[in-house]
Amino acid sequence: MRRILLAIVIAAATTAFGFCEESKYDVSVWGGYATVDMSDVNNLVNTTLGTTASVTKITNGFIFGAEGLYRIYDSIMVGPRIGYLITNQGKADISSVRAATTVNVDSSLLPVLVGGTYMKDLSEKFSLGAGLFIGWAFAYATTELKVNSNFPSIVASSDNKVNYAGSGFASDIFVRGQYNATKSFGVSLDIGYRYAPIPEVKATGDVPGLGVSKNDKLTNINGSTVKVDFSGLLLAVGLHYRFGM
Repeated sequence: MRRILLAIVIAAATTAFGFCEESKYDVSVWGGYATVDMSDVNNLVNTTLGTTASVTKITNGFIFGAEGLYRIYDSIMVGPRIGYLITNQGKADISSVRAATTVNVDSSLLPVLVGGTYMKDLSEKFSLGAGLFIGWAFAYATTELKVNSNFPSIVASSDNKVNYAGSGFASDIFVRGQYNATKSFGVSLDIGYRYAPIPEVKATGDVPGLGVSKNDKLTNINGSTVKVDFSGLLLAVGLHYRFGM
């Protein structure tokens, strides 16, 4: 599934290149750093194995994507923006004489947005502006519970993974500075904020080893729903190509 989603991002950029024939079209690819607000997920990781476990929280990730924009006015461009965000792995470890137990959580987000940018030329080479995009985001998470037993006759070793998926409203807002190396090619720096709180994710299949059934929600030990929140700051560098210049 994730390979298919990555292919969509690449296809969006290459399709835009294929149809653009004049200077009204601008295509860009970008990538950078993002923070995330995974307080619910981190609480789950922190409490699953008890307070004595060694814990790594989910706090940030790498994001990349593409835009295909159409100029409707001198300074205003509109169009789609597709991205893919992969976070760092959340992890909890605890060891005893009998076994070593590990909990891993991996998460990613595919936002599919539409919106636009306003860019004002400060000089022949430099421009400054902002962008706002809104749409829908698709979230994916995988939890893994791994037990490595030192005494298999007493405690069995196991490795169980649960894949989860969900979706929700998302938006990107940012300030953009751009250096135009030529009339056709430019390099930009975006500083902004992503709003993408996914209210719930559900299991995509049955995992008998953990007693999980398809469509079960990801929950805390107390049964409350875990929100998978990809909201946070973003910092990205982009490469832009304007056609027909």
